Amino acid sequence: MAVTRSIAGLFQAISGAMSNALNMGGYAITNVLTQSANDNSTNAATTAYVDQANVTDRNRYFLGNNGSAAQMTGGCLAEPFPRALVNSTTAVTLTSGTMVWTAVTLPKGVTVSKLGWITGNATAGATTHLWLALADSSMNFLAATADQGAVTPSSKTAYSYAINSTAAGSGITSFVTTYAGIYYIGVLVASSNTLPQISGWATVMSGNINSTAGPFLAGTNATDVSLTTPPSSATVYHLPTAVAGVGYVFAC
Repeated sequence: MAVTRSIAGLFQAISGAMSNALNMGGYAITNVLTQSANDNSTNAATTAYVDQANVTDRNRYFLGNNGSAAQMTGGCLAEPFPRALVNSTTAVTLTSGTMVWTAVTLPKGVTVSKLGWITGNATAGATTHLWLALADSSMNFLAATADQGAVTPSSKTAYSYAINSTAAGSGITSFVTTYAGIYYIGVLVASSNTLPQISGWATVMSGNINSTAGPFLAGTNATDVSLTTPPSSATVYHLPTAVAGVGYVFAC
């Protein structure tokens, strides 16, 4: 009996370790970082990293993990890579009026009420327009935050904005995902002043990020330019083809 219990305990331990394993090949990544204390506060003397204890990694969904809504027990819902890897000194550069897209994975049936990003090192001037959008894998517009208008984003800071419109119209404050898989979060800033950056991975190999093998992971498209205000009706954007790095964005 004791041997049976020992074997059962061993399998339980192995199962628990596997369920928390980091995915490098497209399988589930759950509970990799389970405490909001898992930030970069220990690197306070190193400006290359961002300390944002209010953005928790608990039960976040990474690219390649199509988990169930039952697992979404706290924190934000999706990010393109673990927050511990955010690097504000190799931030993604923005161009006024050009949407920068980043792919994330979301399960089916979860409610997205906020979209967010972490700014880079650059000291930005006041914006004219600033908002985030959510699109599906075919780049159909799903939801957008309100236009933040004239604001001055601080460097190395996490911002999240409430959903304010969907393809069904304005004044709608959330969106429920209809499938499990790839979605895109876009960041749009328009200004004649110095633009903010998006913390993330700015130096990437284009063949690894956007290739014909897909999916397209991050960047811009020459058609999604000269944008100003968020849409409030059916709109189709375009898959990123020009690499702009992988910015750190998140859905809540």
